[in-house]
Amino acid sequence: MLEFDDAPERVSAGPMHTCGVKTSGAITCWGLNDYGQRSPVTTGTYVQVNAGSWHTCGVKTNGAVACWGLNDDGQASQVAGTYRQVSAGAFHTCGIKTDGGVACWGSDDSQQVSGALSGTYLQVSAGGVHSCGVRTDGSVVCWGNDEKGQVTGAPAGQYRQVSAGAFHTCALKTDGNVVCWGDNREGQVSPVPAGKYRYVSAGLLHSCGVKTDGSLACWGIDRSGQVSGIVAGTYRQVSAGGSHSCGLLADARVVCWGDNSYGQVSPAPAGTF
Repeated sequence: MLEFDDAPERVSAGPMHTCGVKTSGAITCWGLNDYGQRSPVTTGTYVQVNAGSWHTCGVKTNGAVACWGLNDDGQASQVAGTYRQVSAGAFHTCGIKTDGGVACWGSDDSQQVSGALSGTYLQVSAGGVHSCGVRTDGSVVCWGNDEKGQVTGAPAGQYRQVSAGAFHTCALKTDGNVVCWGDNREGQVSPVPAGKYRYVSAGLLHSCGVKTDGSLACWGIDRSGQVSGIVAGTYRQVSAGGSHSCGLLADARVVCWGDNSYGQVSPAPAGTF
């Protein structure tokens, strides 16, 4: 069986807010807070966080999932069970339970919730109106809206990570190559900068990846500097948001670049993540 060997997601960029898990286990968020997506509604320590459009979800150290923010479609509902990963999309949320099963909740207009396939999974990603997961056999499966081919366009191969954006998807193969499919109107699908990768993230209209040497590459729309504004350094993780990007450096600091209209870029909280 394959194993998802990347560390839990410590920083996550949504469209207009950003969240991170500090080394203490506390979640901190900055940026837009019009629906309370910036402040956890439950206490506890966390191992992972994911920022959706107007809601945020995290996995606690005991495996419980907590979500907060906009909940008009049930995307921020509190769910029973124990989880090892959670992903917040635009109006829905998906998670991987400790037994490897996938569960999704929230808006189901395009079957991005009810279309979830059975089986055991390594990792899941909730996008705008679709969802994708990497199964334990290394295959990638997607479900939901396929308007731009973001569901059915996955190239054959063995994978270890997938990231669902608004209308495109990017995935990391076991050989370190990144492939993307779906909407490419801003170059967010191709060309992917050359190199071998260990992490990838699909945002609204751009994508970013961490290469095996810790360097960072982003591609796609760059109207706010979300691609070209990369902060120099060695990275462990990256998250492509709406019009900004954030990354976790090797020294455990979070840095962000791009649109800062709502303070989603700076000032990033001090401390280690």
